[in-house]
Formats: sequence, structure tokens, C-alpha cells
Amino acid sequence: MEKLVPAITVMQFGERAYNIRDGKDCWTQKTKERLLDAGYKGIKYLTDYSYDDALIGVSHDGRAIYDYEKMIDWLMNEEGWTDEEAVEWIEYNTMRALPYMGEREPIIMYPLEYSIFE
Repeated sequence: MEKLVPAITVMQFGERAYNIRDGKDCWTQKTKERLLDAGYKGIKYLTDYSYDDALIGVSHDGRAIYDYEKMIDWLMNEEGWTDEEAVEWIEYNTMRALPYMGEREPIIMYPLEYSIFE
């Protein structure tokens, strides 16, 4: 059974992802295939939104790593949102939900060129 948290569906491999926004599992396939092709199993990753192009790697302890700037770009490209809308969505929905994902939740990486203190 899936554990639903605000705006994000958490899944382990072997379970079907369920997109709580529109009831479809359309975005998760690309991310799942990338992780499986690289030999990773049991990795928790974001599925609503999946931020497919923002997944940049896996940490030494088996956590998916996402690039914050690429997450913004993904929402702008896939959803047609402005920069401000994408940042607001990520900060309010995605970042606040991470602690509820339990152990080995994804890591959001900020490039050195990006300052969260601006």
C-alpha cells in the first residue's frame, strides 16, 4: 500500500505509483526506468511531480538526489508555469512533504551558484 503525503506519492519499487493530482501514474515511468537501468532498487523518489529531468543521482546511502534548479525548469517546461509559480510549488508542497517520507527521503541539492539566502 502506498503512503500518501501532501502533494507527493511515496513508493518503493514493486508497487504501483499513484499520482494524487489526477489519478494517473504517467510521470513516474521515466524515473523508475532510469533508476532500475542504473541498478538501483528500493529508492524512494518523487512521483507527484516526478521532476524526471531533475533526478541527478543517488547518494551513498541510497537516497535519490534532485537538482533544485532543474526541478524549477521541469515545472516551467512540463506545466508551463512561471519561475515564481514553480518555486512556490516546490517550497510549499515538495520541500515541506520530505520529512513525512520517512527514512531515506530524497535529497534536494542546491547548486553552488544558487543561494537560498537571497
